[in-house]
Amino acid sequence: MTDATALAAALGRALALFSVHATVTVAEDHVLVPNRTAEAILSDIARVDGAGSAHRVRSLLHSRRGEDVQLTVPDAAHLVLALEDGHRQKRRNEQIDRGQIPGPMSSAEVMRLARRHPGLFRR
Repeated sequence: MTDATALAAALGRALALFSVHATVTVAEDHVLVPNRTAEAILSDIARVDGAGSAHRVRSLLHSRRGEDVQLTVPDAAHLVLALEDGHRQKRRNEQIDRGQIPGPMSSAEVMRLARRHPGLFRR
């Protein structure tokens, strides 16, 4: 299994975290992401609050209208990491919305939790 093949499989798993069905194709030294998949993941990652990886995902998946996205092996690896980070942040935000404390929190997350669940901090 080549690096591109392994990365295509990892990219497929990372895209599945966002419930985006993807058929990622491997070419000689790059990975091909269908345009429809790129558009779907871009709309999903845009809704994740506080995902610092959203900018990286947008820059990697940017393409001209109607064309598939070609990623080199290093770019595909960066995309996998950025998607996993975005999913982790999405899951963390969902926990905060439910009133759960997901571990150490930033001040912005504490404020979000306090606004959504004001009774949580009362004595």
